[in-house]
Amino acid sequence: GISHRMMPRILQEEGLVPAIDDMLDKSFRYTNVEWAFEHYGLKERYPEKLEISLFRICQELVNNIIKHSEASKVSVQLVQNQNFLILFVEDNGRGMNTNNQDKGIGLLNIATRLKNLQGEFTMEPSPDSGLTATVRIPIN
Repeated sequence: GISHRMMPRILQEEGLVPAIDDMLDKSFRYTNVEWAFEHYGLKERYPEKLEISLFRICQELVNNIIKHSEASKVSVQLVQNQNFLILFVEDNGRGMNTNNQDKGIGLLNIATRLKNLQGEFTMEPSPDSGLTATVRIPIN
């Protein structure tokens, strides 16, 4: 179906962790950003819709950081905590610039993706200045 065409092959074949790792590597390769990706308690595979959505959301957040934040450090964590899959994306950039239209559109995409999954999305200042984005998606 359509979802397969949109799904990166590495995601289809190897799952969320290798796919996010690969995406981060490619995204930050030509930047000066130091990045780290940690993951805990994950199962091998999740429903396809969940994997695609979480992958795209992570990609959206990373693109926002590269385009807008001037961050030098980015930390991504993916955790399964009981019945939730939780994604944290933290940067040490300029923090929230609310009048940035472009960023707003990205965040709208995220909200739309999460609506179908009963997920939650929050963005708050991170301890290192910058922002921490948190995505929580219920899994059964």
